[in-house]
Amino acid sequence: MLKHSRPETAKFGNALRKSLSLAAGGQVDAAVEAAKSEGLLSPAAIEWLKGERVPPREQALWRGLASLSGLAANDPRQAIVRAEVEHICGRQANAMALCERAFANPATAGEAHALMGHCLIAVGDKRRAIESFARAAQAMPQRGDLHGLLGGLFLGVGEPRPAIQALGRAIALDGRDWNAWFELGNAQKALGDMKAAIDAFTKSIAINPRHADSFNNRGATLQVMGADQQAIADFDAAIRLNGAHLFAWLNKGVSLNKLDRQEESLRAFETALAINPAMGEAYHNLGLTLLKLERNAEALRNIEAALLVEPAKTDWLLSKGNVLGALFRYEEAVAAYRDCVDRNPDNTDARINMAGALQELAEHGKAIAILDDALVRRPGYPEARWNRANSMLAFGPSREAWEAYEQRLHLSVHEKLPDYGLPLLGMDDIKGRKLLVQWEQRFGDVLQMLRYIPEVSKQCEAHWQVAPPLLDLVKASFPDIAICGRDECPPGLDTRIAYTSLPLAMKSFALDSIPNATPYLRASEAARQKWAEARDTGRPNIGIAWRGNRQPPGRSVPIEQVITLFDIPDMRFVSLQVDPTPEEEVVLKRHGVADLGRDIKTFDDSAALLGQLDLVITIDTAIAHLSGALGCKTFVLLKYGADWRWLLERSDSPWYPTATLFRQSSLGNWKDVVSAVKARLAAGA
Repeated sequence: MLKHSRPETAKFGNALRKSLSLAAGGQVDAAVEAAKSEGLLSPAAIEWLKGERVPPREQALWRGLASLSGLAANDPRQAIVRAEVEHICGRQANAMALCERAFANPATAGEAHALMGHCLIAVGDKRRAIESFARAAQAMPQRGDLHGLLGGLFLGVGEPRPAIQALGRAIALDGRDWNAWFELGNAQKALGDMKAAIDAFTKSIAINPRHADSFNNRGATLQVMGADQQAIADFDAAIRLNGAHLFAWLNKGVSLNKLDRQEESLRAFETALAINPAMGEAYHNLGLTLLKLERNAEALRNIEAALLVEPAKTDWLLSKGNVLGALFRYEEAVAAYRDCVDRNPDNTDARINMAGALQELAEHGKAIAILDDALVRRPGYPEARWNRANSMLAFGPSREAWEAYEQRLHLSVHEKLPDYGLPLLGMDDIKGRKLLVQWEQRFGDVLQMLRYIPEVSKQCEAHWQVAPPLLDLVKASFPDIAICGRDECPPGLDTRIAYTSLPLAMKSFALDSIPNATPYLRASEAARQKWAEARDTGRPNIGIAWRGNRQPPGRSVPIEQVITLFDIPDMRFVSLQVDPTPEEEVVLKRHGVADLGRDIKTFDDSAALLGQLDLVITIDTAIAHLSGALGCKTFVLLKYGADWRWLLERSDSPWYPTATLFRQSSLGNWKDVVSAVKARLAAGA
């Protein structure tokens, strides 16, 4: 690079600023004359410009002035060059008027249409820009850049198919056009052809390995395909090229979250927000990650921040409702879902989640109405039909409810049952069939449905899938049935049914049609002998289970609220918790509660222990179903929006005649429940 003297730099710099100022002010001819008079168009000035760091826009403007200086007044290129100067100076109306003058001249028509396209992009009119570039490409078919621009514009207006055609022409003219390959990848991704998109992005990277967006977009495509580990490698490559690549950090956070690497995901989203503190999507994804970590209050703050930044993102109201639900603020959750639906009436997921929140509030009539609306907008939607079934069953069993409950088998969140080449029984007659009864859902569901074994066995040949923890108990209770492993299917069968489809097959369409003779389960002789010494013969023995799985939420009672029961005199309490926490162990020891639950290994053990008790107090968990199935006296503690099988506003259960139900009188209020149980115990139960 040539070195220039300070006087020369000052002279040419002042001349350049003067000429550009005149051009920017609309005095193009004066700018040209100034450039001439100041020697800015001399060979020395040209050499000076090559050695200076003049911004691209100013260089382009100087080139325009230089071109004008060399054109005769009647030169047909006058109009197009002046149009370019006007375009660079931001005077698009003037530039477009000059372009229209140049259309008439075949020598300049193609360039004029191309420049017109750039002017239309500058004013935001992409549709007309497409028309202009199409004419330019027609006039100058060998200009690959025009086909590439056309492809990018088609993508910008949401038309990937013509984009692919235009980009294909650009690549045919220049196979090394990395940007055309990049845009082709974007178009293929928009059409859902992920493999073709990956190939296009890979070619773009091979030609230009410094293009961070190609790595990011290939990673985003891999993310859609579920290849999140590979996607993260691409996001990292983009970040190495550009540490402030906002979308690479954002996308990396999403993939990390999907891989359950939440702490790393949080850091990625926080980095994205450090780059752009006004990025709503980063706040939203940060909130979703915090929700997964059960840091629900923080999650809500971030999702509210996302909505504050981008209030038009109505779908984020769905996330807000979900977080409010996780905080047990169901009334506010309903309001958030309703706001989402009001702004976007086609959001059926918001309706389904609103119904779920209403179910937690025991508002099943309202939930059914919301789900009916969802089904009008999206007929047959399995999630809506299944949720509707849950609310219908809360009012009592019916054919319609059980048929709708079958939709659980088609939910994405439901464990997909292997078909073994066998059709589902559905509403077909069970008589004479060779039936596989398939394990599904949780132990409590299966325990509840084992009541149907005697009647099913009378009507058909059935093989029952049983998980190992239940095996000994089922064998002892039903010694004559055919049992297979949870994932096994014996040969020679002709149909299959899931456990909780048995009420439909056996036509339990009314409360009085539920087979509820108990006990229908009994512990094995070996288990009874093992637990024979578990009973204290000097006082009532009361078993208690206060905590279950996290899902469904809200059904566990904090041990701090349970301990008031332990102070009742002349009663022996036995913990049935198989997994007491260290803190719970301290409480149990302090109150003299026998910690026998930790010695339970199978449901046969549990059944034998429960048989030694005078009363079982339990939340809605497998223990409640087991105790009821054994015919034990059982107090079931229920949250406000209890599961459908406990029905509504009643203290007895048609499923378990020996059970008494104690319901929350208000959301989250366990104090009144425990007080009612304590009063019943004090009165002699």
